[in-house]
Amino acid sequence: MEIVGLLAVVGLAAVGGLHAVWAFSPWPATDRTTLAKVVLGDEGEGFPWGPACIAMAAVLGSAGYVVAVRSGLLPPVGPAQLYTAGAWVIAAVLLARGAVFPAVVTLRGTWSQEFRTWDLKVYAPVCLALGGLTLAVALGGQG
Repeated sequence: MEIVGLLAVVGLAAVGGLHAVWAFSPWPATDRTTLAKVVLGDEGEGFPWGPACIAMAAVLGSAGYVVAVRSGLLPPVGPAQLYTAGAWVIAAVLLARGAVFPAVVTLRGTWSQEFRTWDLKVYAPVCLALGGLTLAVALGGQG
């Protein structure tokens, strides 16, 4: 279970790190408007880039910690049941984001074409992969 957990933690950390970068830079896009079309599905005008991106990075970092504890990579702080429940919630959110959100994007049709393309090719599959790994940790973890 440690290898599965490690894969999930590394994936969550990578996605969290990318969100932290976006708080300060539009990388790998050339500007915030292009980045917004790809990651938000619109022009992103008025979007609170710094605070929102840092918050999302913190959420993903916390999720990584929960998965690390549940898979036996780190010691728990508090009751082990919190990490079990947390892993289930994280898995459910990631799997729902990966499986349901693309249908919403397709049906609603108000997102940019760039976002729809990236969502189907990258975002949804990454969420499904991380959700599947986290589900495995929730089912068989040590925490």
